[in-house]
Amino acid sequence: MTINPPTPSTPATTTLDGSVVLNILGQNFTLEGTLVGTPPGGLNVEYHKDFQDAINLGPLSVIAEQMATAFGFGGVTGDINTAAKTLSTIPVIGPEISSLLLTTGVRITDLVINTPASTYEIGFALDFSLSPLTVFGIELIAVGLKVTSSPNANTTPETGPTPP
Repeated sequence: MTINPPTPSTPATTTLDGSVVLNILGQNFTLEGTLVGTPPGGLNVEYHKDFQDAINLGPLSVIAEQMATAFGFGGVTGDINTAAKTLSTIPVIGPEISSLLLTTGVRITDLVINTPASTYEIGFALDFSLSPLTVFGIELIAVGLKVTSSPNANTTPETGPTPP
């Protein structure tokens, strides 16, 4: 007769998923993810959308003015219009660049908040679809960028910078 040792059981786990809704310049973003309970604890939520499904915040000039107003600066729209008028005088490409400055929209494609890893990410696309730049029959519709910020690899919250 063979006696098999008992197989260890897998401990029970509980996952707590959640969401956060942020309002950025009048647009709601729902970030979904996991609330992390084990040390160090925190929040890991994300928003990811393809360009066509991403929230359009409107023209760059309007966003710049709203942000400037929020930080206590005024007159940004006038400065942008003056710059666009100046740019439009550049031979050949001036009118195109001027038009882009006034009509380029901004779409938020990615937002990530990961507090346990101290990582934050924002992805956005400059949307030229209202006034596409056309060169040799090819239209530039959008340019996307993603910025991720994470702590220095030699730094930990508990100990600070690690000597090289």
